[in-house]
Amino acid sequence: MAQLKKEVDEVTSNVEQSEALVNKLENEIIEWNAHKKLCRRDEELAEIDSLLTDFRTDLQHENDEMEKEFNKNQVKIEKDGDKNGNLAAQKEGIINYIDEIQDLTGTVDELKAEKDQCFKEFDADIPRPVKEERVARLNFQDS
Repeated sequence: MAQLKKEVDEVTSNVEQSEALVNKLENEIIEWNAHKKLCRRDEELAEIDSLLTDFRTDLQHENDEMEKEFNKNQVKIEKDGDKNGNLAAQKEGIINYIDEIQDLTGTVDELKAEKDQCFKEFDADIPRPVKEERVARLNFQDS
């Protein structure tokens, strides 16, 4: 009787482990859906493109604001002078900040170009249903 109880406990443990493995594998098998993955990657690329565009717009706005500040600073130096050197230091800080913005803008442009190149290279390999779904998704977003 004890032997039978021990074997039942072992079998129960094995069944529980098997069920856990089945649940884990079921989620992984669902993820094997290539069409769904391609559509998800397509959406992620579109999101990256949108984020890069937004970031570039923000950088351009920031650059415009800093150039206005730079011009105000320049006029103030010419009009009132710069007795303590504070305005010159501020002007130098603005110049450095504008340079950093331009560097970031260049990096964003490079990332966008790299994304566009990758998209071009792999777009030919994407199956027709994924492309059709892309068009439908883009049309849905525009409406």
